[in-house]
Amino acid sequence: MISITIKNAKGKGPEGIVDAIKAAQRTGQFNLIGAVFDGDLPVTPVIGKWLTRNRVENFISEPAIEATLLSVHRLRIGRSTHECKELLSGEFAGDPTDATFYERHFPQSTLDAARLTTSRLNDLIIFMTRKR
Repeated sequence: MISITIKNAKGKGPEGIVDAIKAAQRTGQFNLIGAVFDGDLPVTPVIGKWLTRNRVENFISEPAIEATLLSVHRLRIGRSTHECKELLSGEFAGDPTDATFYERHFPQSTLDAARLTTSRLNDLIIFMTRKR
């Protein structure tokens, strides 16, 4: 059985992601921990060392996670995080920080088809479904 916990760093960059991981670790046990970083915000050496020491698998989405989401639907990807966020909100109604947003706009059949063309999505699915 697979159980996944997703934490949103709420736009606070790599430091916010690490804080969310630390908070999750205080309340639960996890076999695998992965983090998706926007490529436009650098991961500092201190954070990189912490991620390595704590065996956190890193995924970089260029320039941002919204680019990966747009590519799932084979839509145009912006050159910056801001542009990708605008494109995503223009294509899909709702709040992307709400889980129901993904249920509505990214059904399983869409994700399955996109695995062939969106390598970052495929990498994430492989990571989340591997046995440990």
